[in-house]
Amino acid sequence: MNGYARNPAEGIKLLTWIESTGGPLLLLEKSLLPYWHGSFGKSSTLTDYDRACKIADYVEAIEVGSRTGVVLGEEPLSTTWWPSGDLLSSFLVRWVFAEDEAPVREALRSLPIDIHWQPTNVKLEILNGELILFDSSCRGTSIDMYLTIQIPPGRYNLETLHYNPNDELSLILHRFVSEPST
Repeated sequence: MNGYARNPAEGIKLLTWIESTGGPLLLLEKSLLPYWHGSFGKSSTLTDYDRACKIADYVEAIEVGSRTGVVLGEEPLSTTWWPSGDLLSSFLVRWVFAEDEAPVREALRSLPIDIHWQPTNVKLEILNGELILFDSSCRGTSIDMYLTIQIPPGRYNLETLHYNPNDELSLILHRFVSEPST
């Protein structure tokens, strides 16, 4: 191995980037979409969107129905999925700054394997493996812009990396790390 992650997404011409209308993005297992009501709700209680907007960290778990989703908080950044045959080389990529997509792709292709990821307190159990990334202001049953992400069923911890390989590029990456079986 050459000291870098495998060359994921080699055959993908362009990445699909998801943006919000100004609030956080939400990552939910597809089966949980009917339980997310976005900015729609009673005025006397917090809406789901209000709860998502209270997230002050880059990534945090949020209760949806009887399960958990993940809010991408802090800043409303354009976000995509960088796929790979290896889950540890697959990431949620949040674009902080770069001139265009080409240096983002090159930076992800040459990401060092031994780079230090920060653990988070976010734990996620995935039952069916199909996750949807979308604007948290939308009702889960009527989203029009979204990204589908396939992750094998299991229990995961999320890790975060602030990746600034040079002065012209900055990304925030989140990856799923399998919890050991008990």
